[in-house]
Amino acid sequence: MLAGARRGRSGSANRLRDPDATKAKETRASEVELRLALARGHLGIELSRPFRFGALELVDLQVRLTNVRFPVDLSGGVRRFRHVRGSLTRMKVELPLFDGSRALSPKLHALFVVAELTLAACRDGVVVGVATEGGALAFDVLAAPIGEHVRLIVEAARGTGLPDAAHTLACRALSALLGDQAEQTGSAFLLRDPFGEICREVLPAAGARAPATRGLNSYFHVVDDGKSGRVALSASADEAPAQLSPRVVRALETVELLSEADSAAISGDRETARRAYLAAIEKAPRHPEAVHRLAALDLSFGDRAEAALSTLIDLGSATDAGLLGSEVLAAMGEREAAYVAAVRAASDEPFGRLAAHAWLRAAELSDEREARASALDAALSRAPAMANARWARVELALSHGDVKSALGDVSHLEAAAPGRDQKHEALRRAAELFLTRGLPAESERLFERALRWEPKSSAAVAGLARALRDRGKHGRAIDLLARAVSMAEKEASSLHDDLSLELAESLAAFANDRPAAVARAAAIGQDARAAPRARLAEARWRADLGDRTGASRALGRLRSIAEVAAERGAGGLPRETADLLVEAATLEREVLLDVAAARHALSLALRLSPNHGGARRALSALANIVEPVSQAAAPAPAESLVAKPAVAQPAGPRDEAELEQHVDQLTSKLRGDPSNAAVSRELAAILEQLGRDLDLLALLSARIDEAPADERPEWVRARRRTLKRLAATAEREGRQSEAELYEMMASADPD
Repeated sequence: MLAGARRGRSGSANRLRDPDATKAKETRASEVELRLALARGHLGIELSRPFRFGALELVDLQVRLTNVRFPVDLSGGVRRFRHVRGSLTRMKVELPLFDGSRALSPKLHALFVVAELTLAACRDGVVVGVATEGGALAFDVLAAPIGEHVRLIVEAARGTGLPDAAHTLACRALSALLGDQAEQTGSAFLLRDPFGEICREVLPAAGARAPATRGLNSYFHVVDDGKSGRVALSASADEAPAQLSPRVVRALETVELLSEADSAAISGDRETARRAYLAAIEKAPRHPEAVHRLAALDLSFGDRAEAALSTLIDLGSATDAGLLGSEVLAAMGEREAAYVAAVRAASDEPFGRLAAHAWLRAAELSDEREARASALDAALSRAPAMANARWARVELALSHGDVKSALGDVSHLEAAAPGRDQKHEALRRAAELFLTRGLPAESERLFERALRWEPKSSAAVAGLARALRDRGKHGRAIDLLARAVSMAEKEASSLHDDLSLELAESLAAFANDRPAAVARAAAIGQDARAAPRARLAEARWRADLGDRTGASRALGRLRSIAEVAAERGAGGLPRETADLLVEAATLEREVLLDVAAARHALSLALRLSPNHGGARRALSALANIVEPVSQAAAPAPAESLVAKPAVAQPAGPRDEAELEQHVDQLTSKLRGDPSNAAVSRELAAILEQLGRDLDLLALLSARIDEAPADERPEWVRARRRTLKRLAATAEREGRQSEAELYEMMASADPD
């Protein structure tokens, strides 16, 4: 059957041993104990005690020395006959399943990022289970002895949460476990003369010559040792060939039928594999393995769920097709049927971790609380240490207000975590989950437990600060946030900028310390993820403080970030940045009175998010606000601001209501022509008369940037006088920090 099988990766003879066990060649003679024996009138060599190499254990070995004639001198022991070639008459090699799982598990790390291997005996071979963090794979390896050789066949592969079809991954996994020991054809692996290979490794190290192995018959056994179980391969020259079970015979026929298709699928040529599977189904209609492998292959394409369902229906209901049927039905949108299929598969699955993943999948597919809870309980009964199912049960309990049960599962997660870092992460994740569910008191306690395992975690300190803030303890929360920012800076953590902005927001909202908030936000770099939000927040706080120039500059830096993002044409936050630009445009228009800047911000928002309805509506509204100004209609220039201690008093209306109305008219004109100095002077005079110093400061700051060089000094002096008045007012009203800020801004203006 396997005459055309290809060689293993090395092209050399096969070895029934762990590839890492090449050190067996260096085994000292004392590690392999042999003795002379007399049986049936022939002198022989046999094993004195079991010998462990790699994951295997050699428990029986008998070699007949056929060319030795009596009488013979036995005083030299085995080494006296080291040049005599005999024939192997009996050998037995066992694999302890529990120890073998641990020894072989590292071989799968190249195929799976994190893999836990489980081996269990079945009637005709071994059940192999591979559990990863997000999924599980199980398959049967059937043994089919033929003379002195042994064939291993992969069958009944199933799994969930896998990156490829289950059978394809199962063949790759067995290939990784066997290494260069086997010759592979499709899903079959041939161990050629494994007993002779073991003899060539073991006997020369003990001072004996490797025997001939021709004429042996090999056998597979399940050994009941009363512990974790063992399986064995044995060979005998005196017994009849092994009788294959009907299942093994069917598996051999399946290998012949699907060899070409399986080989293509394993190599990654999925289109060739699909054509070969279809051809096989034409030869053998409704062949179960061919149908399942074709359906799994179609599902792995990502867009062929309909074809996979059509293939499965040939065998009957898709709900009876196990986890494959569940995944196909879910891809078709049939959640109820997919749930039924997952429950049936979970109930029938012998591999505990895969059964647990199947129950978890059933819970994800159900919309009923009782069904989800029951499925999660079943998952944890099959795999109590399964973190994904435990987290799902925590979330389900919290969604229904069962805080006690959720805390119990969190304690399990903490206890099951293997190390200090993992325990810290589990508690921190739980604390954040409780906080998002509106349970700050429980969240506070969980964050404190997390910090017990890792006191220097800036993320946990920040989380504790949020929990305290939600409980109304703002003073301690701000103090902890400041500590978290300092810790993140020392750690060079990516959280530093986000935490700095969060601290700035807390300072502004709860401590009413906008100058400090401005300083924190302004220190966040332009390349930081939090930079767009920081620039907008900084602009708002500066505007609240009357620093219209600083606010305008902050918004300009926000637009610069947006321009870079628009040029790159990519990024993770285009919609969020567009939302911020719409808010910035509102601030520019309503507070800073800069229509051009608002229009620019909205245009950038539409470049980042062309379908942003808010940006489109705001841009249309701006078109209706702008009014062109005629020079003929402009009022006569007021007297120079330089010659007077305050701006010139306007001619015209003196009633306050009329003045306010006139301010609106002048503001509208100035929006149409921001460079009109005459309108700016008249508006400045009215704002000073009305005592609107904050608006006057914004106007004067804008004129300083727009005015020609020869006019700029008069506007600077007027702005300095305005800042002095604002400082005096703030100091009089007890706002000392604002007063200091205004004084600092006034002293910064050039003379």
